[in-house]
Amino acid sequence: MSVPEEQVAPQAADPLARAAEALRLHTDEGWVRVRQRVVDAALAAVRPARTVSAQHELGRFSVSTDVLTDVVRTALEPLPDAAPTRVVFETGDDDRLTAVRTTLVVAFGADVVEVAEEVRQEVGRVLVEVLGEDGSAGGFPVDVHVGDVSEDRRRL
Repeated sequence: MSVPEEQVAPQAADPLARAAEALRLHTDEGWVRVRQRVVDAALAAVRPARTVSAQHELGRFSVSTDVLTDVVRTALEPLPDAAPTRVVFETGDDDRLTAVRTTLVVAFGADVVEVAEEVRQEVGRVLVEVLGEDGSAGGFPVDVHVGDVSEDRRRL
């Protein structure tokens, strides 16, 4: 037995119409607040990577900072007490590496000085391995910043 249409509550009769009405009442005020952040994030996502100049026995070459970031992250994966959250490469006018800044999340209770030294050594080692020994990689500082401390080792 069906209920006559006039006895059905108007809001139950057409869920699509209710949803459309709710959307009509919504304003774009929230979009205006987040619009610039969305545009900035999109631009950052498609920005081409810079390159770092390097040298090996076969000659000069360039390496993308995206590749170097992956190399550094992979080299630091085995660390039990820290993980990189950001890696920034600084280059001179000739695109040679001048400094590396690595931001970490460190496990609560870990010896931060020990972790930082381990990160410095590993980042320096892997970048010299990738970029060569001609000075384009050997003399740069590796700055380590602790950006967060976590009790949850799954965040590492």
